[in-house]
Amino acid sequence: MTKESIRPQYERTNLLGIDTMIVRYKGVVISLAYSKKELLILFVKSEHEGLGYTQELLKLIQKGYPDKKIIGSVPLHPAMQHIYDKLNIEYQSS
Repeated sequence: MTKESIRPQYERTNLLGIDTMIVRYKGVVISLAYSKKELLILFVKSEHEGLGYTQELLKLIQKGYPDKKIIGSVPLHPAMQHIYDKLNIEYQSS
């Protein structure tokens, strides 16, 4: 499998009336709530921390949804805050 053939997998759902999607890529799972204008990051889980896959996936999401503002939940881990800052993703402070 070539690098170009690896693509994120998107699964859209509705959770208690909120439109959500789960995005999977290289062992990273990101849950997002979405509206016409925004994507809200609900949670992020990575099986391979420190390899850059979370950042890579968030870049792909930014590229795939250029018309939507991406907002992060409170970064509970310094690495997640670093990723938000590096990718200019607005987030709620604790």
